Amino acid sequence: MSYCTHCGEKLDANTKHHCNEIAATSESSPIHTNSTNTNSTNDKTNTNALNEKMKDAIQQVDKNKLVDIIRNPIGSLTLTKNDMVYGIIGIAASVLSFSFLGFAAGNKLGALTLYFYDVNEFLIAMRFLLLGVISIAALLGMMFLFGNRFGSKKYTWKESLTSLGAIQTVFAAGFLLSGLLGFFAANLSLFILSITCLSALSFTVLFGVKFFSVKENKLFLFVILSITGYLLIVYILTQLVII
Repeated sequence: MSYCTHCGEKLDANTKHHCNEIAATSESSPIHTNSTNTNSTNDKTNTNALNEKMKDAIQQVDKNKLVDIIRNPIGSLTLTKNDMVYGIIGIAASVLSFSFLGFAAGNKLGALTLYFYDVNEFLIAMRFLLLGVISIAALLGMMFLFGNRFGSKKYTWKESLTSLGAIQTVFAAGFLLSGLLGFFAANLSLFILSITCLSALSFTVLFGVKFFSVKENKLFLFVILSITGYLLIVYILTQLVII
């Protein structure tokens, strides 16, 4: 007596054998194909959903509110986490304008400061871009960390990013002006850059005091630790990543 090598069923010489195992295997192939098609459909669906979210975020931007933030940055205190798009705009505008400064005046500023000097303007712009990202991430990170530590008001990272990021919009104009001046007046460009950087640091810290409602008895620690932590992080990461 012989048996089927696939399903183990007894074979009869007078009866044609239909193997169930082979049939089951052949039926499983369309399922695999359907699974592949399903994954492809899911990927397209996720991409479309992301595009829709981006469109919705752009449509949420109120030009009048954006102008009000530039005119009166302290008004960012009234923003909520639902207004996070303004925080992202402020951060992006500040970093990109700082990067433009590197492209427009990098070599001239480098000759004056002996810092970030390179013959390739694109490489200088990329260095300034990276420095801008490191700087603003460190500053907002210190505000969030020590603000929630010493302030009477506690906020999530989204709420902090929204208000603290939005106020950076006004400083993008200073970096942009410094870059434009760098084409023909390096000394003046460096002067404007210094004012903008100091103003951005000072105002962000003061805004953080009001935003997190830091009391007088904790004000000194908040300011000292925030600025010290910010400068240390920027210095260390600059030495490790950029220089």
